[in-house]
Amino acid sequence: MDKEKLEHLAKLARIELPEGKEDKLLRDAENILGYFDELKDLNTDDIEPMIGGTDTVNAAREDERSEELLRGGIEAFPISRDGYLEVPAVIKEMNTDL
Repeated sequence: MDKEKLEHLAKLARIELPEGKEDKLLRDAENILGYFDELKDLNTDDIEPMIGGTDTVNAAREDERSEELLRGGIEAFPISRDGYLEVPAVIKEMNTDL
C-alpha cells in the first residue's frame, strides 16, 4: 500500500486523514493486512463454518403485503410514476482509475 492508495481509500470512506499522520496510518494498514496474510496460512479444512456465532433464531414475523398500505405510500410520495417512487440521484460518478 502506498500513500496514493491510502488517500483514495480515505476519500472512498469519506474520512479526513490527519495532517502528518499518513506514514503511521500506512504502517498500521500494512500491519493489519499482514494479519490477514497470516490467517490465509491457517488450515481450516476441519472447521465447520459459523453463521453469526450464535444459535439465536430470528423471531420476527413474516412480511405481509398490503395493497392499501402500498397505494397510500405511493400516493403520499412527492414524485411517483407508474407505481414506482422517483428519488434524486445520491451517488455521483467517481474516478476509479486507481
